[in-house]
Amino acid sequence: MSDYIQDEKSRLEQEAGREELKEQIRLHKAAVIRAKVPDFWNVVIQKLKADCERCAATFPNNGQRNPILTEKENGFQLRNTGFPARVFDAVLRVEGLFVKVLRRGQSDQYSPIQDAGQEDIRIEVDSSEDIRLVTSQWELFQTPEDVAQYFISAVCQFKRFV
Repeated sequence: MSDYIQDEKSRLEQEAGREELKEQIRLHKAAVIRAKVPDFWNVVIQKLKADCERCAATFPNNGQRNPILTEKENGFQLRNTGFPARVFDAVLRVEGLFVKVLRRGQSDQYSPIQDAGQEDIRIEVDSSEDIRLVTSQWELFQTPEDVAQYFISAVCQFKRFV
C-alpha cells in the first residue's frame, strides 16, 4: 500500500518545480524581447518610411493610398491623405511586451475623426529566439517587413485588410 501523504508531497514538489521552470522561461523570453525588440522596431520604422515613399511614387494622385508616417516617442502615426481617412497610432510597450494600436477614421473632410478601435499586438519570441508579433486575430508577423506591410495595407485600404 502506498503512502498517499508522501505521494501528495511528491506531487506538489514536482508541480512547484514545473511552475518555477515556467517562470524562468517566461523571464528569459522577456529578457530576449527587451534586448532584441528595439532593433526590430527600428527596422519596422525604416521599412514604413520606404513603403510610404513607394506608395507616394506609385499612387501620386490617390490620397487613400498615399500614407504619411510621423514618428513619435516609441511609436508612430500612420495616416492616408485621402478620404475616407484612416489613422493608426502605434506605441511600442517593451516593458509590457506589446504594441498598442489605436485606429481612427474620418469619412470626409467635414466629419470629426472617430475612434475605430484599439488593439494590443503581442510581442513574442519563437523557439529560435526570433521576435514575432501576434495580433488579437492570431495573425503572425515574423519580420519587420511583415509588420510594415500590415500597417501600410490597413491604412491604405489595400484589399487584404479592407
